[in-house]
Amino acid sequence: MGLREPCLVSPKACSIFFPVLGRAGMGKELLVVFKNLPFEQNKLFRDVRVYNSAITGLLFCGRYEDAWKVYELMETSNIQPDHVTSSIMITIMRMKGDSAKEAWEFFQKMNKKGVKWSLEAVGALIKSFCEEGLKKEALIIQSELEKRGISSNAVIYNTIMDAYSKSNQVEEAEGLFAEMKAKGIAPTAATYNTLMDAYSRRMQPEIVEKILEEMEGAGLEPNVRSYTCLISAYGRQKKMSDMAADTFLRMKKVGNKTIHETYTALLDAFRRAGDTESLMKIWKKMMRDKVKGTHVTFNILLDGFAKQGQYIEARDVICEFGKLGFPPTVLTYNMLMNAYARGGQDPKLPQLLKEMAALNLKPDSVTYSTMIYAYLRVRDFKRRSFITNRW
Repeated sequence: MGLREPCLVSPKACSIFFPVLGRAGMGKELLVVFKNLPFEQNKLFRDVRVYNSAITGLLFCGRYEDAWKVYELMETSNIQPDHVTSSIMITIMRMKGDSAKEAWEFFQKMNKKGVKWSLEAVGALIKSFCEEGLKKEALIIQSELEKRGISSNAVIYNTIMDAYSKSNQVEEAEGLFAEMKAKGIAPTAATYNTLMDAYSRRMQPEIVEKILEEMEGAGLEPNVRSYTCLISAYGRQKKMSDMAADTFLRMKKVGNKTIHETYTALLDAFRRAGDTESLMKIWKKMMRDKVKGTHVTFNILLDGFAKQGQYIEARDVICEFGKLGFPPTVLTYNMLMNAYARGGQDPKLPQLLKEMAALNLKPDSVTYSTMIYAYLRVRDFKRRSFITNRW
């Protein structure tokens, strides 16, 4: 039976089916089904919701160019877009690297087509501006939305608060938090997590604890990201690694599943404390739990072992992460060189340089500076001159 059989497909089925295919990474199959829909035979398929669903599915599987082609087909077929179309397309523009200015121009184009302002479309637009650090412009857009009689929601406030907190403008984020509550907009877990993350980066665990308590008082259950913020806040204080570990246990006790950011924050706490024994235990537990780390995790472990003179363990980290698809980088070797130099292992530096060459890694200014200062410390002026000339 063909795809054009009416009994096998309907507009409503497509609206459900396309996003499912997209989430499954089956963009190619989605396009095959979409292109074979009976648009001419059955006018019901010429519905904006069918096109929106196809574009959404392609967004989910990262096929942004194909999504754009479906939108262009929608235009040439004279299908009237709606606020959902606007929201999805602005999100796609952000994901494919288009600027906030381009997103704004697209938004205005949609307005001219008769698409009204909506929470979804404006939320996507504000996200584009915030990701470029254009916070004041985002606030102006929010103000324009409210002038049109549409109240902001928690998602919009969370987006702008996050942009301010990442710029270390915590007071502004707190102001927005107070404003949303004054307007009767209930903060979400993401709202509290944004504030906790901001104070975590400011190394103020006591404030993070208070926000966590306020979150619970509001009837919201702290999630893994909430606890990760607190672990990170304690971990950034050299002498509070035990508190970071206690927070990790608190999180496990309430049943939150650990993510790689949580383990990375805990590892960083013991790296800062210089506790390589705990560092090794946590790393082994992380591997037992089958939680895959990132380059950040890799660098924290490497730096933690190397700075304490545990070069064999540092090399083991490089080997294990190589198996996971994280080959060593110039930064990896710079950290090793720095540790070797500080530990009086300067004779091993040329070997590291050879390893870099074998991996086609080009030494940078940090690499050469580290070697020069290492040789100056031991008054090896011959090697120091050789490296200086090579640089």
